[in-house]
Amino acid sequence: MKEIREGKILLRRWQHMGAGLLLALALLVPGGRLTLAAEMVLMSEAQEVELGKKMDQELEKQYGFCGTGELLSYLDQIGQKIAAQADPRGFRYSFKILDDESINALALPGGYIYVTRGLLAVLNDEAELAGVIGHEVGHASSRHAAKQVTKARLFQLLSLGALGAAAASPQTREHLDAWFIFSNELFTQILLGYGRENELEADEKGIRYIYRAGYDPRRVSQFLRYLRTKEQLSGINFQGSRITHPETAERIIKADTLAFVLATGTKGGLEVGSNRYRSHLQDLPYGHKDDRRYLKVYTAKAGDSLPSIAKALLGDESRCHEIAFLNRLKEGSALEEGMVLKIPSR
Repeated sequence: MKEIREGKILLRRWQHMGAGLLLALALLVPGGRLTLAAEMVLMSEAQEVELGKKMDQELEKQYGFCGTGELLSYLDQIGQKIAAQADPRGFRYSFKILDDESINALALPGGYIYVTRGLLAVLNDEAELAGVIGHEVGHASSRHAAKQVTKARLFQLLSLGALGAAAASPQTREHLDAWFIFSNELFTQILLGYGRENELEADEKGIRYIYRAGYDPRRVSQFLRYLRTKEQLSGINFQGSRITHPETAERIIKADTLAFVLATGTKGGLEVGSNRYRSHLQDLPYGHKDDRRYLKVYTAKAGDSLPSIAKALLGDESRCHEIAFLNRLKEGSALEEGMVLKIPSR
């Protein structure tokens, strides 16, 4: 209480410098009670789209995009289906594949959403992909990027002592427009994530969106469990390595709870789409760019086993563990006729 009271006194001392500075100072009050500026957006949706377009160009320079026309069309179809469940915005969502082997996805300002080819290679069904896209649409529909840019600019200008003059000026909007320009620093900041609370909010919204779109929301926590297992085996925290993200274990608990509430009592089937998803991964690049390989797709026949498939397609029965790993199976798993499998390069 003492800290909040001191913060209020500080705000009153600076009132003569204008409402803009008051909002910026609200960010600095300890205790997290005065958070108006953190939710304020001083960027129009048109500005957000323009900033996103510039960042999109920068991503293309840094990583490049990939994917066959069929895969990109499939990705967009799922993305637009999920985006239709979100709050209406003045921009159209776009969905692209980053030519990067890491397991990642991100949302830039203005509805620009990306998944990496590394992520697509480890996803196992359409509902899991929908869960990832839903999370990123949750960021975009909540305008987390625009809020973060606003917050960053207010902090920056406050530290420079420039906000008071800008707030007092009749050309405040003109000044604000000048702040929202592309910079490498701003780009990096957005790539780092949107903060723990915003990440959890995007999880919740994403799960609700995919449920409304007809997907099984329980597949979200299933994929998070897969990530958690990889973290434990590799020592790499895929989300926690970015300090703005909550721990994967925490996300699993919250996702499980919400998915259970939504799915319980649901009449009719919820979509998973395992075979449909895997069938679209033919010729998807995977692995490091210096050792680029391509996934193949195989439909299991009666009597097939992972060792027999490895011998027939890869020339080495012992490579059945690679097929098992890609498809999250055990080496001795029984295969159903018609089951679509991801196959590594020979």
